[in-house]
Amino acid sequence: MVALICDNKFDFSVLRKQYNEAEIYNSLSDCLADKRNFTAVFISFFSLKQCEDIIRGLRRSDRYYATPVFSDHPDLRKELIDGNFDNHDMNNKSIDNINRNFSSLKDYRASSWKRKMLAYLYCRRDIEIHPETAPDNRLYYNYPLLKLFDNEDDNQEYVFTELSGKNILSENRLIDRIFTCPHCFSARLCFSERCPSCNSVNIKTVDFLHCFTCGMVGPEDDFVTEDKLICPKCRAKLNHFGEDYDKTLESGVCFECGEYHTESKPLAFCIDCKKHSLPENLTKHSIYTYNLTDLGRDQILNGTASSMLHMRDKDNYVHLPYFYDILDWFLEMQRVHHDEYMFSILGVKVDWDSYEIISSIAKKLRSIFEPTAIATKNLTGYFWFLLPGTDKKQLKAIEKNVLTFFDELECPTAADTAVKLFPYTAAKGSQRQVKAKTLIAEIATEK
Repeated sequence: MVALICDNKFDFSVLRKQYNEAEIYNSLSDCLADKRNFTAVFISFFSLKQCEDIIRGLRRSDRYYATPVFSDHPDLRKELIDGNFDNHDMNNKSIDNINRNFSSLKDYRASSWKRKMLAYLYCRRDIEIHPETAPDNRLYYNYPLLKLFDNEDDNQEYVFTELSGKNILSENRLIDRIFTCPHCFSARLCFSERCPSCNSVNIKTVDFLHCFTCGMVGPEDDFVTEDKLICPKCRAKLNHFGEDYDKTLESGVCFECGEYHTESKPLAFCIDCKKHSLPENLTKHSIYTYNLTDLGRDQILNGTASSMLHMRDKDNYVHLPYFYDILDWFLEMQRVHHDEYMFSILGVKVDWDSYEIISSIAKKLRSIFEPTAIATKNLTGYFWFLLPGTDKKQLKAIEKNVLTFFDELECPTAADTAVKLFPYTAAKGSQRQVKAKTLIAEIATEK
């Protein structure tokens, strides 16, 4: 049985001929109120915005996040629907394939919008996720498919970056590389030319002349007197270029401080965080199309969320829930066996808003720890390291190495960044029963 969501103008007689059992609804809410599960949903004769709102409502629901959806609206992006109304045989094939793939996810729990999106991708084996230009987005790009499922705006653009790092998705085609603010990672930048002496924008590009007689250098307009070139300092007539005068390298003048300059100073102003940056300090961000990898399909089918979350990413960091599981084990073993399971924990907090910068240093930071260390990170700038067999003295040496790492870090915002360390060493003979999540929270609030 299929569902049709349409306005009153739609002639659904053809659809009824193609599908013996079809229920007609005038709104999404009416369709969702029906407790039956439909094998496909057809949407017709709504405006583009209405169409997108209905599809978004279906994808965010607990029943239709992976259901085949078809629409006859010509302006809908192809990856948001599974076809139009024109090819009945092709639609039936898509319905069968998608529902068959979905039926293989018998024990799949769609407990989050990310899991719903991954199930959607799993059911559509060859789909490529495309970006589109979006002037209102801080990166000038967004992913329409992601916006269908995601109702959390924070760091939305990095969801695919993270999934790619876990090898769930693969970067397929490079679409663009953009310059972004090193402070907040926005691409909404305004560029201006400034005076290199006083930083004023009140500058002008002019030609400069050099008088050979007295050495006077100044804007050409200062040498023009009654249509003749006369040095304003020594009053020498400048008749022959190369003999009486020449042009200098200076090409600009500042009307605030009066200084001449050869080159102006370019400066980028971020509309979002209101900070200025030199062009050489801007960060780069690559925009890709994405595909679900074979490993990603296997993880969704066999391991589902738990297996995916336990995977190490490309920088050798584990997901936070897995980190908690390991730490819980260490806490229990240390409580039972006392000193045999000595360990320390080091938290590192960097006050950067840019996920791109945090991500860029993650691999370098991880490399200064032993391979036996268990590391995790999150989007808010926290890094946590579980250090087996490490006592308080050894932890002090590691802290020193971390501070040296940040002192020597080549990053435009490093000088302005406060780096906080949260050290902890398990007490010998401790019988305290505490959960890993609680312990980490306590450590993070000690300073």
